[in-house]
Amino acid sequence: MSRFTYIIKTGLFVVAAIFFAGTTATAQMYEKKPDNIKTNYDDATLQKFVNVNIAMGTEQVNTKNKINTILSESSLSKEQFNKMFGSLKIGDTISYGGASKADIAEFKKTSKKVFAAQEAFADKMKIAIRREGLQLVEFNQITMAYENDKALKARLDVMFQQAMK
Repeated sequence: MSRFTYIIKTGLFVVAAIFFAGTTATAQMYEKKPDNIKTNYDDATLQKFVNVNIAMGTEQVNTKNKINTILSESSLSKEQFNKMFGSLKIGDTISYGGASKADIAEFKKTSKKVFAAQEAFADKMKIAIRREGLQLVEFNQITMAYENDKALKARLDVMFQQAMK
């Protein structure tokens, strides 16, 4: 797989890390995918967006590998961890989907490490975004537009391809 394809296919991980470390309101705004998504960005702004994603590619891979290592060192399988995390997201902070007390304790220990890795990545991502002269909200809005507007997606894909040459 080309580096361009890899960046595009794994871009959601980058976005997820930012939203995870962001406010609930921002995450909820993202999840709702409003109809009025801004798509008329100038080339200079979009190039900054491309630059951030390319610059963070290696860090993204490193963070993903670190999280996979944390999960592999846990007594929980990835499936168990994800099920418990899903239960946590819907507010089940008592039984975590019917897990045993030992599994709950392991989940809490493991999730702290996973969240710390995600937060560290999100902090680096925020620095990269600001270094390019973008605001976090603007970066997230471009990400939403990329995922929801075919014309903007095509435009950005060309910019990614050109940057990867």
